[in-house]
Amino acid sequence: DINKIADGIGAKYGRIISSVVSFIVGYTIGFIYVWQLTLVMLSLFPLMVIVGAMMSKVTGTYAAKELKAYSKAGHVAEQSISSIRTVAAFGGEQRQADLYESKLDDAEKYGVKKGFGTGVGMGCFQLVNYINYALSFWYVIKLTREGDATTGDGMLVFFAVSLGSLLLGQAAPSGEALAAAQGAAFAVFHIIDRKSEIDASEDDGRKPAVIMGDVDFSDIDFAYPTRESVKILADFSLRVPRGKRVALVGESGCGKSTIVKLIQRFYDPVLGRVLLDGQDIKSFNVRHLRRFIGVVNQEPVLFATTIAENIALFGKEGATQNEIIEAARMANAHDFICNFPQGYETLCGERGVQMSGGQKQRIAIARALIRNPKILLLDEATSALDTESEAIVQDALDRAGEGRTTIIIAHRLSTVKNADIIAAVSEGYIKEIGTHEELVAKRGLYHTLLKMQEGGSDDGDEDDKDSEIGEETDEAFKLESPGTTISEQISKRSQVYDDGTKPVSFRSLIKLSSPEWKYLLIGCFGSVLYGAFPFLYGKAYGGLFE
Repeated sequence: DINKIADGIGAKYGRIISSVVSFIVGYTIGFIYVWQLTLVMLSLFPLMVIVGAMMSKVTGTYAAKELKAYSKAGHVAEQSISSIRTVAAFGGEQRQADLYESKLDDAEKYGVKKGFGTGVGMGCFQLVNYINYALSFWYVIKLTREGDATTGDGMLVFFAVSLGSLLLGQAAPSGEALAAAQGAAFAVFHIIDRKSEIDASEDDGRKPAVIMGDVDFSDIDFAYPTRESVKILADFSLRVPRGKRVALVGESGCGKSTIVKLIQRFYDPVLGRVLLDGQDIKSFNVRHLRRFIGVVNQEPVLFATTIAENIALFGKEGATQNEIIEAARMANAHDFICNFPQGYETLCGERGVQMSGGQKQRIAIARALIRNPKILLLDEATSALDTESEAIVQDALDRAGEGRTTIIIAHRLSTVKNADIIAAVSEGYIKEIGTHEELVAKRGLYHTLLKMQEGGSDDGDEDDKDSEIGEETDEAFKLESPGTTISEQISKRSQVYDDGTKPVSFRSLIKLSSPEWKYLLIGCFGSVLYGAFPFLYGKAYGGLFE
């Protein structure tokens, strides 16, 4: 939608204005000098408009379908390449190739129809245009012989009206772009004018200098706005005392991660209240509130910049190098960072692709700790790691949670045995609560989940080691070392032809199109005729004055 608006209010908007002005001026000149000729030329104008409109509609319809088909094909290609190891492991290369080809067949079908419509439309348009020329020349000669107009006035009117009509016709696509921009602007301004119920940009709300960290969930009912009929939390109540470690466990989909989103005020509960230090969390300024909260997610997102900037810019803007290093030490990340050639200036890559799972997680922990949060939220922070990485990261998390109110969302129950309070959640409410020993003795939901995992179904062992750098990335896209910059890598790849390999010849490219040589010959013949036509037209036009 933004691109449509930019397209509609950019150069095309100016083109519409200039074309309309040219049309008005051209026809004004025509009616002033030789009104009879202007009326004759105007008689075919509706036909030209009809032909142009039909051509635009046909080509526009098939162009949209063609782009959509290419988009689907591109999605298949992107998905296949990004998951190439999975595709290869299951022998799905040919299937994906066939699927990609089928999407391209659809694009080809629409492209042929678009080209046919464009060709027929342009042919009809030019036919009407040259009929108009012939009729105009004949009428100019007639008026000149009868003494009703001079040749100069006749040619002046001819060119003024012709150019005015031509420019107005060429403005039609720009008019469509303007109409599309108006339609897109409606949706965009609807979003701009929408008032968010949770607006982090507002300055309203309480801004306490410090918080204690007492969190209370009181009779919470919650459903996501897109699925209001599906209740995620029902009569959920839980008290998290300051400085304590509280773990939420349960099966997938029971509502554990929703608690993290409610504390950060990404959503508000439908019923009930979330209290912070005895005050409704809604009364706090959203942006100020989030400064007291540190978050480590299951899949941490690192930005395509240096390790230092990932920790500081998105953790605590304006942090000093000493603060960055101290946060990294607390997260057990300092040692492996120093092993990189460029240390804290090492590029993480797109979404942290140059780092292993354990390294990304420890950088994310450092990012959460650098702001010294009073509340630490750990949303399945070790569930995606192998056993070796999990032990290192878990040690970092244990150190990070000291002296803070910590809420742990856990899938692996081995990581929460030392929690002060464990709440077993089922179907959106707390089914049982207590310490590890108390819940095991109850032999309830927690005990059942624990036995299932001790059976070996979820040890999560993988072949990845914490020292491996970005193994999931295809070698063709990896940096040669964590310290290698992207510009250096591009520079090396630009030397690929220095070994004497010759670039592909134009003849080789032509051979790729050999199945379509008949159509190419027809197209070349038509291009020759089209190129020669202006000279033939000039010859006939010159004969008009003999």
